[in-house]
Amino acid sequence: MLDKTSIIVVACDFQSTQRRVTKACLGCISKWTDREDYELIFVDQKPCMEIESRYHKIDIDKHLIVDDIGGAQAFNLGAKESNPEYKYICFLHNDVMVIDNWLPMMLEPLSRGFTQTMPIQGMLTREEVKLLQQQEDPGGYDDAGMICMTKEEFAKTGGWDERFPNLHQDLAFRKRFKGSTKVVGKCLITHISAITMFADDKRRERCSTEEGEAEKKIRGTNNDGL
Repeated sequence: MLDKTSIIVVACDFQSTQRRVTKACLGCISKWTDREDYELIFVDQKPCMEIESRYHKIDIDKHLIVDDIGGAQAFNLGAKESNPEYKYICFLHNDVMVIDNWLPMMLEPLSRGFTQTMPIQGMLTREEVKLLQQQEDPGGYDDAGMICMTKEEFAKTGGWDERFPNLHQDLAFRKRFKGSTKVVGKCLITHISAITMFADDKRRERCSTEEGEAEKKIRGTNNDGL
């Protein structure tokens, strides 16, 4: 049995297509994760329909229905509602599909002293996947689909930066790690990038208005305030 993990998934589904992706995400977690190893907290922003599915078994510990508060605030809320006795915390976007044995593969580098673990994702050939699963990338990259860490490490960051609710929340969050070590482990995921974020025109416009200068601020030379 692993040390227990709080898994936080957030969604803001305006359309049935988005909802089906979210159901698949939650269903994959329920199917491919040993139940005694985790709790699943689902922060559901202004849902367009129920989350029950005829195709997927979905086992949620806490289902929090809230307004459209933005991804960063939703992740922080999920973390606040998680069991403080659990050692690890894992944040997933709701367009990420995990595979069998994914959680042990994500946690194993943390047991060896790494402070963050991210998965393999992207457009890869079969040969590239086999190569990546034989080694680890200690440099890492700003993955937008999933990140795991200890709750002690998460507390050091101060949480997700709520000034960047959607577009650049992940990059801003990673900039908060000081002196940490991250690794892209051997866990492979499917990430249907951005399908759940920009299907609604009004939300896309609001995100762009709120965060028009965010990337310049994050990628600039002075990142101390992020």
